[in-house]
Amino acid sequence: MIPRLSRLVLLCSLAPLTAAFASEDDAPGGPRPEAAPSPTAVLESLLLRDDLDERLVRLLLAEVHMADGMPDRAAETLEELGPHDDAEVQLLLGRAYRASADQQLAQGATWEHVGYFQELASTALQRAADLAPADDTRATCEMLDQALYDYGDAESALALADTILADNPECAEVRLLRGSAHVSSYWSAYDQG
Repeated sequence: MIPRLSRLVLLCSLAPLTAAFASEDDAPGGPRPEAAPSPTAVLESLLLRDDLDERLVRLLLAEVHMADGMPDRAAETLEELGPHDDAEVQLLLGRAYRASADQQLAQGATWEHVGYFQELASTALQRAADLAPADDTRATCEMLDQALYDYGDAESALALADTILADNPECAEVRLLRGSAHVSSYWSAYDQG
């Protein structure tokens, strides 16, 4: 999601910071700290620095929150950037909103309760798709996935897949999702008699 070079530059800048978390008594050959700082703590402390790209740090922090199963915190982290015309930010924001809805549904919330998060996800994913280069289909694949699996709308998923494939006929993920939409459409027709 974040270019490898950007990750490498940011991670290289972490070395002096992680040393600051160790106690002064931690001299070479001396006692080791009991636990290294968490990635969340390190990244949150990086937000206080003026010499780093806040957008990049927030993207990394949001990815850590997503990996830790905290999509709400990921969304909050990215929302603090304000309205952002950046495909990466919008894509991760859309994924965070979808994951929040999924998490709440798993905890017993109703579709009416999480529909707001799904709408936020749709808006963010559409913005990401609009801002992304033509050969970057990650946001549109996420939109396909949402239409098919969250909304159960195989017809919309098929229409979207056909639109994407017109521009990117070699996109394997879209072809796979299109096939899933056909199967879903077939089973819906079969169930209706």
